[in-house]
Amino acid sequence: MFLTVRVCYLVMASTLWLTTGTATANKVPIKLQAFTAMYKLSKASKAVPAHVAHTLVQILNQTDKYADIAIDLQSIKRLEPNSTLPSASAIAFLAMRRANELREEAKAMAGKAAAAAAATGYLAGFIDQMTSIFRQAQASTDFCIGGTGDGNTRLTNYEGLEGCLKGEDNFEGFPAEQQGTIDDLNTQIAGIAALNTVNLAGSTGTCKLTETSNAHGGYGGGTDQPASVKWINGIVTFSSSTLASNAFTKTADTIKEVQIIKQATQAIGQAKQPPPTEDKTAQVLDQLADTTKTQKFENFDTTPKAAGTGTAATKLTIDKADLDTLAAALKAYREDPARKSKLEQARREQQIAVAKQLDEVPTQKQQAECKAASNKEANSKDTEVCNKKQKKSECKESDGCKWTSDKEEIGSHCKPKEGKGQKNTAAGKEDGAVGRVEICKGKKKNDCKSPESQWEDETYKESIFFVNKKFVLIAAAFISIV
Repeated sequence: MFLTVRVCYLVMASTLWLTTGTATANKVPIKLQAFTAMYKLSKASKAVPAHVAHTLVQILNQTDKYADIAIDLQSIKRLEPNSTLPSASAIAFLAMRRANELREEAKAMAGKAAAAAAATGYLAGFIDQMTSIFRQAQASTDFCIGGTGDGNTRLTNYEGLEGCLKGEDNFEGFPAEQQGTIDDLNTQIAGIAALNTVNLAGSTGTCKLTETSNAHGGYGGGTDQPASVKWINGIVTFSSSTLASNAFTKTADTIKEVQIIKQATQAIGQAKQPPPTEDKTAQVLDQLADTTKTQKFENFDTTPKAAGTGTAATKLTIDKADLDTLAAALKAYREDPARKSKLEQARREQQIAVAKQLDEVPTQKQQAECKAASNKEANSKDTEVCNKKQKKSECKESDGCKWTSDKEEIGSHCKPKEGKGQKNTAAGKEDGAVGRVEICKGKKKNDCKSPESQWEDETYKESIFFVNKKFVLIAAAFISIV
């Protein structure tokens, strides 16, 4: 009886030790093959920022190319005012409008490019961190990365991890120039999914990072602990199954739904430039911009509204002979050394002229301040003149004054008459022009900056109307080449 109980106790104790103290599951090293696939995905992820940046640069280069057509046609006309440049104003308008459209596209693309770069950098960071941790867990018998084909000897260097690690705490960086194509990322994602049925287990050694145990020293499997451990957002999973079938559980379809993969691929898709559509306007502008070879033009159909020559949406045909003439003029000035220097100088003068005009346009704040100052001074002078008249007989409407008392004929009752030389300083509106003329007449330019006033040299000149200089800036560039 005693012997039976003792034997049973030993059996129970042995069973308990085997079930609670033995580390099981994926505790063997993982073959280098798995990390090679992951480093390729990391490397492809790090190449994405350069690809999306290149796309943005292409849009900006195209923007400059179209803007240069408009600027150069304007400059050539300035250099040769007597020359005939048929349809130049229409082409310049089309080129500048298309440049503005591309500039807006670039603004929208900038945010998308940043999102794609962040998402793929995030993915690469997860992979590099796992690789670094597993590479650090390398001892003589306990190691996590097998350095040979069978995974039975530890990895003693960093070969095979290029794209993730170059050395201890030395991670691969992000290339500034394009490497491969942006679609390489999808290829390497598929390469990870292809590991789903591959035996990745070494037969000797122990990896303390992947074992599951409910005793001290293990990772997972204890009270309230998960039976499996996920790495890289679930791309790699270590559970009670062997590495031969379970470490890479995602297939070619399900790996696309892993959040970190899904975010990266969606961000890249949004950051890609849309495929080019058949655009006759862009085709003509591209031909004009390319002066390295003789172009063959056809008649180009557009509308007065699109070409800036009117508001109608009817058909407007630009003859191919006109396009030939414009192309020849651009080619002559861009390729002949003597003319090229003149063109560059004309461009600079054009920029200076525009900048000068912009500087002369007063801001709304300046206009409001000018009006308020002029109105205040005008009202102050009128008040001073009227207040000096202490008798009703002296307070005359012809002087812009009005007697305000019905009973008394002597006293401080002479006030400025509303509507005569007065300005409403609160609303910024004028009831008459006398105050403005009196304030500005004979003064220097810097002493009086009312937007309704103009100067010839340093002398004030009353103007009937104020020119809308914003309209002038828009229209002048095209009028000059008509």
